[in-house]
Amino acid sequence: MNLDFQDDFTRILTKIQESGLEYSEAKAKSWYAQEMCSSIKSSIMLKALSEDSKMPQVKAEMIARASEDYKKHLEETREAIRKENETRALYKYWECSFEAKRSLSSLEKRTQQLIDGE
Repeated sequence: MNLDFQDDFTRILTKIQESGLEYSEAKAKSWYAQEMCSSIKSSIMLKALSEDSKMPQVKAEMIARASEDYKKHLEETREAIRKENETRALYKYWECSFEAKRSLSSLEKRTQQLIDGE
């Protein structure tokens, strides 16, 4: 049995590169969305406090957390995190595929050596 692994390795390495780039982009978007949560909440709080300077900060925070803008951003953040995890799983899949193919290639090489009497 003589299996040619070159095409498989090339295909898998291409997939690792593609999925790695997609994962890095998704991770960057997820990080940014998570970091912006506090900023968005603070902006909404500042607006509420500017409209009523005597408003307690706790009330301004409650208004911010209940606002549609904040809820929308949380939903976008949830989606960004989901996408990050999904792309990470795909990237890991291709890494594992490469390792599995590498092991199979080594096994085939050793089997061939034993058959040939080396």
